[in-house]
Amino acid sequence: MLDEDEPIELLDGLLLVKEPQYTPHAMAIGLVAEVLRTAFGPGWWVREQLPIALDDRSEPEPDVSVTAGSPRDYHETHPTRPALVVEVALSGLRIARGRKRVAYARAGLADYWILNLVDRALESAKRGAPGSDVISTKIELEGAIATVHGDPELLRHALVNVIDNAVQAMPRGGTLTVRARAAEVRGEAGVALEITDTGEGMDTLVRQKARDPFFTTRPAGTGLGLAIVERLVRAHGGAVEIESSHGSGTTVTLLIPQRRPTTSIPPAPR
Repeated sequence: MLDEDEPIELLDGLLLVKEPQYTPHAMAIGLVAEVLRTAFGPGWWVREQLPIALDDRSEPEPDVSVTAGSPRDYHETHPTRPALVVEVALSGLRIARGRKRVAYARAGLADYWILNLVDRALESAKRGAPGSDVISTKIELEGAIATVHGDPELLRHALVNVIDNAVQAMPRGGTLTVRARAAEVRGEAGVALEITDTGEGMDTLVRQKARDPFFTTRPAGTGLGLAIVERLVRAHGGAVEIESSHGSGTTVTLLIPQRRPTTSIPPAPR
């Protein structure tokens, strides 16, 4: 029997008791919503614990969801296909990874994140092209330094290039792990950003040529991805390391010093 005061949500035709609002859980929801409002900007409605209508049997209330438009656009019905759904999970981690993940994937949601408060990690499942498998993402930031001085747009561009390569290396799905840790870079304090995929990996010859401009193993590739990444990271006084073997996945590490760069930084590639 359910207590009449217990918060519940509808999932797959079942009424589930929602995870209790302990202080860390409530604080995390607020912080996630605040970050997403800044990231998405105008034209997006960042909602906290409000219903979304997946189908006749499921009307969950995710901790945070991001939907195009504004509240006025949904005066007759709940949103059905948010761009992003986030569940903050502590005691409800098993349900977030299981029943909820299946329900969101079946509904065709583009992005589903789990803020895992148990392991202090961000887990993500992203839908690819129709028929493709899901790539799960883990983000681990424990122990990383708080600030790196540099050009945020260029560093974002470098990171996106590496992540895009990792995703393309897993056409049948897999796991993408992004890990940040404190590191020594050329004798100075810095951060190591490790991007690891579980894809096809590289043999010795491919790994040796991976940084060369215009070298690519993909028919639609330009061969400029890692070459641009290395240029941008070196401009910040850092370095790029690659660990890979054929059939065992790849780890690309961006080593970036904490100090502000003393040389001029090239403009972002177009």
